Amino acid sequence: MLANCRQYWLNYSQAPHSDGPIAVYRTGVPHHQLNGVIHMNAASADEIREVVSQLSDLPSVWWVGPDSYPTAAEDVINAGAKLSTTLPVMAIQLQNLAQRPIPSPHWTVVRLQEGAALFPWVQSYSEAVGARKEDIATMLRVEQNRSDAPGQLTRFAAFSDGEIVGTSELFVHEGIAGIYLVSTKKSHRCRGIGTALTHAACMAGRELGLDVATLQASSSGYPIYKKLGFEDVASYDLLTFDPAKVLEEGGSVDAAPCPEPTTSFFG
Repeated sequence: MLANCRQYWLNYSQAPHSDGPIAVYRTGVPHHQLNGVIHMNAASADEIREVVSQLSDLPSVWWVGPDSYPTAAEDVINAGAKLSTTLPVMAIQLQNLAQRPIPSPHWTVVRLQEGAALFPWVQSYSEAVGARKEDIATMLRVEQNRSDAPGQLTRFAAFSDGEIVGTSELFVHEGIAGIYLVSTKKSHRCRGIGTALTHAACMAGRELGLDVATLQASSSGYPIYKKLGFEDVASYDLLTFDPAKVLEEGGSVDAAPCPEPTTSFFG
């Protein structure tokens, strides 16, 4: 499950995947979740400082979970990071998925075809994750340039009156159905759209013969996933560096620090 998450974020990177002790992904978009560290093998203090320097021009996040070495979080904190939040990793046996949500006459969930225009889809989720309007064009390029294998990533959209008002994704890796980017526009929340989008991605995984689905839950998404039958199985510590302190040490960060992840690229 953690390998699924790791590969999902590495496939966003516009640079070669890290083959060293610290796995770095970087898109160039000034959003904390689109740049960072997703996995750490045993790393020295010098190696950690080098990656901090590499990421110093962008907001970023360090994911430290059970797949990183035991003292990784402590070592990153000793390098000047702070704990932003602890993010639950949830999973479900797909045969135990709760019943299909009740359809609504006001919106519908569809699977986007490969090659479909992505701009309205990106525009929809950018509001939910707190991205800046001026960065949407760059985010579109990042989505278009993901390094997924054919059939590895499937996107879903919720439409209301011809407008995309919600998104989700299925990412298949290591025989696991990873559920990502579950978002709903503020104007359409509390209508069951997030539940339907999550369910659609899970069912697509089940249709592929996958047995387990996993996701990383935001505080707002957590109750939805519990109702669908997801259970906590692990967690990530999300660590961030204060841009002001990085500047003092010679960095060039000019973006805001990582906000509390009430809206995010995870569910």
